[in-house]
Amino acid sequence: MPVLEEFLDNASLRGEQTVALARFIFASLGLVRTLLFGGWEGLVSGSPKYFTLTGGLLLGLAWAAWVLVFLRPGRKLRRALAASVVIDAVVLLAVGLSIAAWPSPTYPGLLRITESGLFLLAMASPGLRLSPRVAASGALLVALVQVVLFVVDFHLIPERITYGPSEFLMWFALNLGSFAFGWAIAANARRLVFKGAEAALSAERARQRLGLYVSEEVAREALESDVLEIGGRRQRVAVLFSDLRDFTRYCEGMPPEQLVAELNEYLDTMVRMVRDHGGVVDKFIGDAIMAVFGIPNEHQDSAQRAIDCAAAMQKALAELNERRAARGRPALRHGIGVHFGEAVAGNIGNSERLQYTVVGSVVNLASRLETATKTLRVPVVVSAATAASARANDPSLALRSLGHIEVRGHEGPVEVFTLDQSAKSPPGAAPQALSRASSAR
Repeated sequence: MPVLEEFLDNASLRGEQTVALARFIFASLGLVRTLLFGGWEGLVSGSPKYFTLTGGLLLGLAWAAWVLVFLRPGRKLRRALAASVVIDAVVLLAVGLSIAAWPSPTYPGLLRITESGLFLLAMASPGLRLSPRVAASGALLVALVQVVLFVVDFHLIPERITYGPSEFLMWFALNLGSFAFGWAIAANARRLVFKGAEAALSAERARQRLGLYVSEEVAREALESDVLEIGGRRQRVAVLFSDLRDFTRYCEGMPPEQLVAELNEYLDTMVRMVRDHGGVVDKFIGDAIMAVFGIPNEHQDSAQRAIDCAAAMQKALAELNERRAARGRPALRHGIGVHFGEAVAGNIGNSERLQYTVVGSVVNLASRLETATKTLRVPVVVSAATAASARANDPSLALRSLGHIEVRGHEGPVEVFTLDQSAKSPPGAAPQALSRASSAR
């Protein structure tokens, strides 16, 4: 799976960078030590010992720097991992040969020098790349380097070699243990990375599927919350209701498959407009949509977003009707009502079933305003409270007053507005509709 491979590549890269950092430190300190203690004079005099040692350390230093600065996940990573184990073996061979091929008078053999611990480290370090194959290849190369150095030892200074079979056996056991440790790190870490990636994918899949039933924002908040509590908090929101006109009559006698296809096409178009303007689809009620702007987190421009969304829904419906006309389908009409005010947003229900929604008079009035589009014969009806709040963010917002209307269930007349499609007021000017809205308050 590509995503799992990406997880593994990132983890392998971090492991390789850890090895590169250790290689960089070792090579840097080795160069400083070499140049301070006879290396510079040896290089000037053309000593092969110091050329071999310095060349190996410079190779390790340069490769480590390239990995730390330039290496990134992708196709080059696998080739870089393979190159790294080869370069590590070359560096070890250079260091070992500089000691064994040109031995000092006190050189006791490979097993008796402090630098021999580097071989055990090199046996285990390939495991950090999270590739059992790389770990095995690296261990094999390190073992071959040691064989070469043992051959050099017994060929050049056999009289100094005093360690016997038991020490060889112990050295073999240490190498085998280091390799097993590195291989286990690679295999187990790789398995953990895959499990973590699968868990992350499952969580993302669950969030996406949950987002099909509730809004994506609500799904994310629900998944990230440690405890889901019944209840909510007061916040100012804009509620938008939209409903198709005469859709029930239009659907009479229509095959169910066609009905679902046409309804889904409409809902998909409208939901996209809601989300584009930062709204949350609270619920579908048949062919009606309830959207809320300002949840889960309150926004200062919720009213403006809702009005802009209503305008975008109108434009999107016109474009949808053009596509329907090309297929020989009749045009669709809908009504949209928008109201802004205080509501309670939170989890409603019981311990067995919860629904994140908003409740309050703001919801009821928005629904009534949508119904009022029928009698007012306009596609969008916006309350004065919504218009006034939106004007605070966009003074040029063009709305046209429809006067005051009586709304069932609401005390007193309500001044309402609709979108003014004829013109947009110049910046800084207060439209007549918005001025009325201010006086109505």
